[in-house]
Amino acid sequence: MGCVLCEIAVDESHPHVVTDDEATVTILNLRPAVDGHLMVLPRHHVADAWGCPAGLYQRVYTAVHAAAARLRERLDGVAGITIVEAVRPAGWQSIPHLHVHVLPRRTGDGLQPIWVASTRAAETDLMALRERLTG
Repeated sequence: MGCVLCEIAVDESHPHVVTDDEATVTILNLRPAVDGHLMVLPRHHVADAWGCPAGLYQRVYTAVHAAAARLRERLDGVAGITIVEAVRPAGWQSIPHLHVHVLPRRTGDGLQPIWVASTRAAETDLMALRERLTG
């Protein structure tokens, strides 16, 4: 098959599957950043968000919402959730199968922010960017 996530997604009895439906699978992360780290992915291969049909993308994020609720309801000490999706290697995607990380966060869990906010952008720069995005 070639894609490790496809191999898990098509095996309904795979031991790492937490929950699934006809379009998505939620699995335990094999290299968890924190206890309870889940990944939500489409059941069938889609490389990334740019190649995903809008309806399927909505289904993935409905499953992300459900995974976040499951973590909050079933694990002790969950004080927040971090949701991360990367697209392509430049965006830090390491496996070319769309997947969304859902991490239960606990106070003092040791994870650091992906980036730290820097100085505020100049208003002229923001307006120029807005124009490029909307014009």
